[in-house]
Amino acid sequence: MNLVRCDLLDRREEFLDLKWEIPFSIWVPGDKSSRDYEDYKQGYYNLLYFFAKGLRPRSIVEIGVRGGYSSYALLSGAKEHVERYLGIDNNSSLHGGVVGYVEHAKKLLPSLFPSVKIEFMICDSSTIKELPSSFDLGYIDGNHDFDFCYSDLALFSKFCTYVLIDDFDYIPDVKRAVTQFLSTNPSLFRVGVYVPSFRGHVFLSKNDFCFFSF
Repeated sequence: MNLVRCDLLDRREEFLDLKWEIPFSIWVPGDKSSRDYEDYKQGYYNLLYFFAKGLRPRSIVEIGVRGGYSSYALLSGAKEHVERYLGIDNNSSLHGGVVGYVEHAKKLLPSLFPSVKIEFMICDSSTIKELPSSFDLGYIDGNHDFDFCYSDLALFSKFCTYVLIDDFDYIPDVKRAVTQFLSTNPSLFRVGVYVPSFRGHVFLSKNDFCFFSF
């Protein structure tokens, strides 16, 4: 499968909800990661909100929870539809993680989204062979090494209708894993879109539905 490029951020006034902004009050105290970068906010959190709002998933699974900021953006975008969220995190200091930050997410998300069934798996995602159910939307932003990213994509390709992957431009192993997986499995997804964002996102869909033009 060849990815189709869509410059969503160049058309942000058309696509993104510029009135929505992630509140930094949800940040872990003392964590200043990316909070001062306007491009990061609009090219990352607003983008996640946009995808979740457009896809209207009833269920979301995420690999790489950290403090729950991306989770918040996804759940906020899908708030009128989402019923279930599963966060998978290895609670380590690797690949941008911070030990203990997932505990913040475990307290934060249920308090802000009380109507959603929110669960967590604290483990290495590469050890997971089966998810407890199928999910509408899967988001990958965990271990960025080639083997782990490839494994995460293989797992989500079996259980998710839509898959969103972060760091496609930022980390070479992620780009290599996504490119090789799609080359090896060209018929698993019907739609593949590359979005030049803050660090590069790839959107994959098992059906022909796409809520934005490209």
